[in-house]
Amino acid sequence: MGNANSQPKRHCPAENHRKRHLFSTRHIPKYLKPSKSNDDQLARQAQKDNDAKDRIVKFAHRPHQHPESQNEYTTSMPNMFANNDSDDSGNDGQFSANFKWIKGRRFKDTKGADYLFPVDKPELDRQRMQAYVLKWAFGRSVLSPIEEMLSVGCKILDIGCGVGAWAIDIALDFPNTEVLGIDICDVFLLNQSSISRSPYSSSYASLHTDNSSINQKSSVSYHTPNLRGSSDVGNVSFEECNVLEGILYPSEYFDYIHQAHMLFAYTRTQWVNVLHEATRVLMPGGYIELLEVEFPGRRYGPKSKAIADKSLLRVSEKGFDSNLAMNLKELLRCAGLTEIVSTYISMPVGDWNMSDNYIGNLWRENSEIFVESAKPWLSTELGMTSREYSQLWKEAHDEMNETKAFINVWVAWGRKPIDGHLQTCWDTCSVPGWPQST
Repeated sequence: MGNANSQPKRHCPAENHRKRHLFSTRHIPKYLKPSKSNDDQLARQAQKDNDAKDRIVKFAHRPHQHPESQNEYTTSMPNMFANNDSDDSGNDGQFSANFKWIKGRRFKDTKGADYLFPVDKPELDRQRMQAYVLKWAFGRSVLSPIEEMLSVGCKILDIGCGVGAWAIDIALDFPNTEVLGIDICDVFLLNQSSISRSPYSSSYASLHTDNSSINQKSSVSYHTPNLRGSSDVGNVSFEECNVLEGILYPSEYFDYIHQAHMLFAYTRTQWVNVLHEATRVLMPGGYIELLEVEFPGRRYGPKSKAIADKSLLRVSEKGFDSNLAMNLKELLRCAGLTEIVSTYISMPVGDWNMSDNYIGNLWRENSEIFVESAKPWLSTELGMTSREYSQLWKEAHDEMNETKAFINVWVAWGRKPIDGHLQTCWDTCSVPGWPQST
């Protein structure tokens, strides 16, 4: 790891001689394994979307109990997760419920929320793998100094939770803590299968909010009744929620807020508004933790750099800031938080680092599925056929292994002042382009 003021560390094959463990799929938590195909899944999802506005997922106080004993498990990483390539033909531009299909991949179709990646099986499986790999790399799921609070019991909000792998993991490790995951799309794992109660490891190893949700809080009807989950994990729940329209919970409600992998979900202005809403629902003294992947990676060769730069230019033209990962600390400062800390870990792409070749292979696989998920729209933006796009990225990933490329993953966390008074300073934000965009 490093800090915000130091240069990224480079992995050296001779630096690390840790004992390597063979992978075995029997050690993989059920909820992190790829979900089984189901012919009725799309129909059920469409019905859920039609009923979403009428459905209320309840989350609030439950009586705290003495911490349950937690068994520690030594986990092994899977060496392969299924990557079921979608058909690139047919269904292009077709719409159903709140989804749209582009070249065989299913995307969320919500006005004002332009998330760039699909919400289908290959991408959701990648999210599970990514959550597992990052926990292994960092050694824990939470870096903020809240160990005691998690053990005693607190309320956690996971914004943009996706399938909910991180939220379920925390709920399993800390049974006295209540975890709520919110996402614009209901693809939550608890709706797909029952989750075992036994933890697989021990963790501590434009919002454009309408005026009524902030300026006229007395008129807002927040929901805070008790929750009983629909699975064996009774202290985690999920709610379909477009955070760009606000978080319908009272001010100063959550003790800790987690958000990860939202670079390609928020524009600059939306980032400012989301952080404003997150700090509103955060308790005084509570923490916000952000995690993002740095783009592009380091030590790229000419092929890798060429395709990455062209792709990120198209992303930037859509209003997203792909360079934001290194500036998370500055965002938290501008949002009014204090005691801010930033760090990162470098992930090898491929098996060039013999001491970390397992995690390097997994991260390469994660990267390969990631760019395939973007292919339906990005190949068109780049003026390439599907075959040309896939071939260029294959050559780029092969080159990354040769040049010993790596990608930094950044985490930053900050604390809301004890007195609850936030001194925001977006007008002095040092992130390039941000003062003009807000």
